[in-house]
This record gives sequence, C-alpha cells and structure tokens, in this order.
Amino acid sequence: MLKTTIIAGSQINKIVKPVPPYGVSRQTIAEYEIKQELPIEVYFMGEVGKVMKSDSLSNLLPLVFDKSVL
Repeated sequence: MLKTTIIAGSQINKIVKPVPPYGVSRQTIAEYEIKQELPIEVYFMGEVGKVMKSDSLSNLLPLVFDKSVL
C-alpha cells in the first residue's frame, strides 16, 4: 500500500475541516509502513473543503508504537 484516503462525515454537522486518521486507523497504517519499509501517503479531508496530504504516517504519529518498544 502506497496511498490511502480518509474522509470524515457527520449526519448532524457538515465537516469542513480535514480530519486525520486516529486510533486504530493510525495504528493499522503505521504497521503497514513498518512492515513494507515504505512510507504511505495519507490524504484526509472533511465532507467539503481542503484536502490535506501527509507524506508518511510518521509525520502525524512521530512516536509510533511498534515491537521495538517492547
């Protein structure tokens, strides 16, 4: 996997700011980056508006949890 896209939406309020991946999504992407030894570009946005790009999940999660901390 070299790229992924995250889009956030709500039935109550329109999401107009980019919403980055969080929780399990971040951890899953981080594990793929580590396993394949290649960065994964992450694109994220709300329902409308600006699209943001990160060249690697490590930019969003610099202290990733992996087997090296065990």
